Amino acid sequence: MATMKDKVSAAALSAIALFNALCVYLVFKSGMREVYMENGLVENAQAVLLVISGVAFLVALARARGGHRFVLLGFILLCVSFLLRELDVEKFDLPRVLIHVGSGVGRNVIVSLAWAALALYMVRHFRLCMEMLRYWLLSKTGAFLLAGGVLLLLGAMFDRGLASSGYGRFYEEMLELNGYGAILLGALFSRARLRKSGEW
Repeated sequence: MATMKDKVSAAALSAIALFNALCVYLVFKSGMREVYMENGLVENAQAVLLVISGVAFLVALARARGGHRFVLLGFILLCVSFLLRELDVEKFDLPRVLIHVGSGVGRNVIVSLAWAALALYMVRHFRLCMEMLRYWLLSKTGAFLLAGGVLLLLGAMFDRGLASSGYGRFYEEMLELNGYGAILLGALFSRARLRKSGEW
């Protein structure tokens, strides 16, 4: 019998697949190129996927203990880094301090400091962190995250001109969308993986 986790994951996968089909129809059948332009439908969907992924990892983090917290913090930071990359914070009606923090040099400095702090923790607890990384990578969460990474790398090929096409921007954005979708699926399995470890 399918568990609630399986049902939610299946629903998320179905929603992502339907959204892909909708975007293909709008672009190739209706000629709506604005779908994949800056701050268009696809980019907004990417942001939504990253926010939900971050929240799912945060829920797991709230119950985690020991070295699992290190890994889950890394997953959350990954989502935040991608989200800040996708969002043009300066275009939102926000206090100037938040705009400075969430864009440009301020964003790069803060994200870099966060990753540096995580790397420092890993150096100081190297054996534990490697055990935790191995545990998580050899799981559905790890498999989906690796798949997401491959899709994002393929998208970067279009972004950097290593692959060319008349619809290169569309392919780039859709590959990123599905990469973030894979991260979401990995996030949805994180609680089950944590429960299996006994650190729950």
